[in-house]
Amino acid sequence: MTPPVFYVQPDELSGKQVGSIVELTGDEGRHAATVKRLRVGQAIAIADGLGLVALGRVHSVPDKTTITLAVEQLAHLSPPTPKLTVVQALIKGERMERAIETLTEVGVDEIICWAAASSVVRLDAPGASKALDKWTRRAKESSKQARRVLPAQVSGIISTQELVLQISAGSTVLILDENAPFSLADVEMGGEDLMIVVGPEGGLTDEERHELTEVGGRRVHMGPAVLRASTAGTVAAGVVLSLGGRWSPDGGLAWNT
Repeated sequence: MTPPVFYVQPDELSGKQVGSIVELTGDEGRHAATVKRLRVGQAIAIADGLGLVALGRVHSVPDKTTITLAVEQLAHLSPPTPKLTVVQALIKGERMERAIETLTEVGVDEIICWAAASSVVRLDAPGASKALDKWTRRAKESSKQARRVLPAQVSGIISTQELVLQISAGSTVLILDENAPFSLADVEMGGEDLMIVVGPEGGLTDEERHELTEVGGRRVHMGPAVLRASTAGTVAAGVVLSLGGRWSPDGGLAWNT
């Protein structure tokens, strides 16, 4: 069974070696000691979020907010390839959090939040910053639940104009559109990075379709059923991760010990 994963700041693993003791404190230590109720001898992984991970067993549980790990192995996890980014249009309420959560669990590397023309949600600068912080925390929590050494990254909130610039910078871009002439299942997955664009509940506008395809985006549908904006990205990500080899036994991840 894959050991539970906890995150620390990068400098907390810097210079560590086999035999070192790593201390887990604060919120992560409390979660390990009090919520997960880890005990001496249990296997765990402590990651810096950038690819370095210390594997070992609980050495001590001195209090309800602290555990220590005796390092048995240090490894560096290279970023998975091809990279998968999902551009998620803003959707209302808990559905946005649910989308962030499931996109993270399925294995998406980066989630870009997009203020599409038909998005009901409209956020001013303070509201956008607060929402982005909340979604980033949800992605981190979901990454831990999924036992990901490299947590999903959340960025944005971007405009359509900013999205067009990101698309023109590269990657194969698939735009989910129920009226598209091609099916997602017909797309040939190569080794290049992928971006999936998910519109809001109200759908894409004609102007957005035009702007996104003008810079190389390819419109694809997902069969006769119309999925909600909160689930479409996760289903599409599962398809491309499977077809692209990311769901192979090693998950497309390279461990360098």
